[in-house]
Amino acid sequence: MFAAQGITLDPQTLALWMGRLAWRLKPLHALLHHAVMSYAAVCRRDAAASPRSRSWQDQSLPVLGDRHR
Repeated sequence: MFAAQGITLDPQTLALWMGRLAWRLKPLHALLHHAVMSYAAVCRRDAAASPRSRSWQDQSLPVLGDRHR
């Protein structure tokens, strides 16, 4: 993107930016991790094998990977 504008950036500058971005996104990662891991099953294949999974008839809780029909 910068190269298209004729701007050359040192690789160390890009690495510094990536490190800062990762540090700033850490709270978002923690929030998403908590939300995803709070489900009994993350996908249908896990639901069949998980002892704490919901019943196949219980469609009240969303499961990642479900598609609205």
